Amino acid sequence: MPQMGGKELAERFREELPETKVMFTSGYAEGGSPTGANLDPGTPMLAKPFMPEAVAAMVREVLDAPSPVA
Repeated sequence: MPQMGGKELAERFREELPETKVMFTSGYAEGGSPTGANLDPGTPMLAKPFMPEAVAAMVREVLDAPSPVA
């Protein structure tokens, strides 16, 4: 996304729909740049490489969590 990062996109999206749940995945493969460095503590983040089961588990965790407070 050359115009903005994922964190900024999520923040803009939540301006319109504050109850939106978000999880992040890294943009780098193993051994690349540090992942999640600019995210707030506790933000759901899945670093590459990951298995489909890990994605499914995190999606379930995010969906089951309370909605964010605006």
